[in-house]
Amino acid sequence: GQTYYFYNKPGGLQHWLASPASPPDDTVIAVIDPDFIFMRPLTAKVKADGIIFSGPIQAEDLIEKVTVGHPAAQYYGIGDKWIEFNLTYIAGEDSPALAVKSMSAWKHYSIGPPYIVAKADMVRIAQLWHSVVPRVYEGHPHLLAGMYAYSVAAAHLELPHLRLDGYMTS
Repeated sequence: GQTYYFYNKPGGLQHWLASPASPPDDTVIAVIDPDFIFMRPLTAKVKADGIIFSGPIQAEDLIEKVTVGHPAAQYYGIGDKWIEFNLTYIAGEDSPALAVKSMSAWKHYSIGPPYIVAKADMVRIAQLWHSVVPRVYEGHPHLLAGMYAYSVAAAHLELPHLRLDGYMTS
């Protein structure tokens, strides 16, 4: 019975990925927000001169490029708050998201757009993201519910993201 305007992002993404207009299977997708100034090109290639990252990310954590099972995203300070949500209700009693500890939540899931993800992974994320947003919003009816829901979906699917600092400024 409530309106959450940002539910359109996972819903629109899921719709697009299931449509005839969906890109080829070997595509890497960048989900962005409209209020960014990009600090570097958005490409599947991750390692590059001047890449910006901060602790707990270390140089050995960097990947050459985004591939299936290895997504990347911009660091946001959403932190680990979502691990305190009712994840059994949100993602199910057997969800791998239940096992995520604070350090891992900060390192891999304290993220937001741009999300840069292989299409096969994004299809899976979009489906789950779309289904968990209402449950996250029910317990956390705030602007960031969609971002928390994305983190829950990624954690449930065991898709830790490489968290980088220098994709954009907002």
